[in-house]
Amino acid sequence: MLTFDDIVLKILAISTIFSIAAWTGFLPRRITRYFIRNRAEETLQVLSSLGITPDKYLKENLAKSVPSFVDSKEIENSLNKLLAKCSIKKEVGVGKIHQVKVKNYVDVMAMSTDAKNAEQLARHLTSYWRKLLNDNNVTVQNPKFDLVVTPKSGAPILGYEFAKILNVPFALHTSDHEKFTSQDPKLYFQSVFDSFSIPSEGSVALVVDDSATGGRKVLEAVSALRKCGIIVTDCLVLFEPTIKEVRRKLIEQGVSLHSIVKR
Repeated sequence: MLTFDDIVLKILAISTIFSIAAWTGFLPRRITRYFIRNRAEETLQVLSSLGITPDKYLKENLAKSVPSFVDSKEIENSLNKLLAKCSIKKEVGVGKIHQVKVKNYVDVMAMSTDAKNAEQLARHLTSYWRKLLNDNNVTVQNPKFDLVVTPKSGAPILGYEFAKILNVPFALHTSDHEKFTSQDPKLYFQSVFDSFSIPSEGSVALVVDDSATGGRKVLEAVSALRKCGIIVTDCLVLFEPTIKEVRRKLIEQGVSLHSIVKR
């Protein structure tokens, strides 16, 4: 008859065998991901019970690898000065679905066609991302990402420059149509995104744009990414218009909006 100690030893032995099989690649990838995720959750629970918050240290460590070009206290003022250079101070209509009138339209796309301006805007965005990672009062759901995504009809040059600074693969989302159709679901990413790098399922993407006026372009990109099995929970923009409730719309879809300034 097995004693309690015998049962515990058998359980530990089985657990060890599964661990070795997962680490050495003998288990199917799906089972390995499930196994590693559960082990990670157990580790996080133990650390939390000891009063240790792993997310805090993860953000701080990642922040060290992000360059800062603008003093954290001066980012907003510095960006506003840049945006003033591309502001159209006349009443115009903004929005494709639900148009609203604004008296100060900021044309970042036009400004970013100049190489120097594009770099300066991306440097402000990079500096702000570092600031967010260093701020324990700000929730960044996924501080580490594998891909930067920008809507093609947004500010693609800005997204490209940001990705280049952080040396992360870049993708453009084509929201108005698919480049081609295929019966193979594995080709869906390539049909709606322009990217040299094809991310694997479970990768994390950060959506980057100049602004999120109504949220339509961002949410379309988010939907397409999730259809590919890519995780996306954060959106980083230069400015956030206050004329529409875009932040609420994104939160309802599980996306946190991070903006340097509100206009």
